[in-house]
Amino acid sequence: MPRLWQRSQVLRRGPLVRPLLAVLAAALLGCTGAGDDGTASATTVLDTDALLDDCVSAASALASELYDGERQCATVIRFAHDDLDVRGWQVVCGPQVKVAEAEARAVAADIAGIGGAAAVLGPQPAADAYVFYEPPAPEGRVAMVSAHNGAGFLGARFGGAGELLHPETWRDPEPLREGCPPWEDLPEPWVVDLVDPDVGEGTTTGGDETTTTDSDATTAGVDPGQPRSAEVDAVMTALASTVAPAAVTANGLAHAVLILRYTPTLEPSQAAGAEWIVTILGGPFQP
Repeated sequence: MPRLWQRSQVLRRGPLVRPLLAVLAAALLGCTGAGDDGTASATTVLDTDALLDDCVSAASALASELYDGERQCATVIRFAHDDLDVRGWQVVCGPQVKVAEAEARAVAADIAGIGGAAAVLGPQPAADAYVFYEPPAPEGRVAMVSAHNGAGFLGARFGGAGELLHPETWRDPEPLREGCPPWEDLPEPWVVDLVDPDVGEGTTTGGDETTTTDSDATTAGVDPGQPRSAEVDAVMTALASTVAPAAVTANGLAHAVLILRYTPTLEPSQAAGAEWIVTILGGPFQP
């Protein structure tokens, strides 16, 4: 089974990002120019910095889409496996409502063809997302479904004729503004790895809970191993340099980061198609 885990080190917000947060908050609240006490605002201070202004504008635009007062949204981003360039991204939203496993499984069946016997990874009940997994025999399937609104974050086939099935379309990378000052105040990520197979009992770990899934639940006894911490650190750094974390944090702390290391085929000679698919959710959520 795929193994989920969390980094041991929580990243902290860097000094370059503190003014970015101030500018973003001002932009979202419509506050510009001098403050009530007559002092210059962060917007005035940073007006001469074209890079920050561009990043703030992009983050503000995304934040406006993520928070409309009615829906809970997540941003799903595809990063190239090696150079971590953004390949595409999408926003997935839905009305806030607690979702039961049966409801999430129905969504997984719709977006990825997940069957009724697919395993559910991670601690139960799901905190942020249900992760459904069918091992490759020869083709496997995986689906991530929000526990907060039932929206499908991701649906994919891997091994055999693997492909990403959901979202059906991806946006151009440019609006995410790679290369912004790093936003490092992020939660520890959940990681699901479909690239490095390892035969044995599957263990999923996250937070204070650990769920062990017997290898009999997998047709091929495949347990993709956890990636090295350095690789996940690099993915988190790439995420932090986009405007997605700033947009999420504009209306509350980033609540969860889900990382899937995906490859359409399990053949080592075709590993160039592998990528990291990152979902970042914003809180707070309704109980």
